[in-house]
Amino acid sequence: MSNRDYDHISTFKDYNFIQGFLLKNLTWPLMFLSGTFIFFVSSKLFQFLGIIIIINHILVYYISKKTFINLGLLVLVLTISMYTSSYTSMFRYSYLALYFSMVLFFLNFEIKNFNKKNAIF
Repeated sequence: MSNRDYDHISTFKDYNFIQGFLLKNLTWPLMFLSGTFIFFVSSKLFQFLGIIIIINHILVYYISKKTFINLGLLVLVLTISMYTSSYTSMFRYSYLALYFSMVLFFLNFEIKNFNKKNAIF
């Protein structure tokens, strides 16, 4: 899959295979999970989605004083970035995983809080 016109995030094809593979698979998941890709895309939709990711991180931390990013999410996003050739396609497949991880985080958060409130001792 080729890059879209609004996808200016490097695929590191100018480097040799090992360097490009490592750079792509370290930077793409970090940019996705942090929302910092908004500085590298020209699409208003991508910028809006990046701002939403950043706001979600802030709200989750404000509510729970924890982050919803876990090892499973990191491994999944890393695996998706290994199998995709453009950031747009990686974003498309990883976005669902990000929000599914957030839903699971809040389900576990509510269960833990419910168990603390209803504890006998």
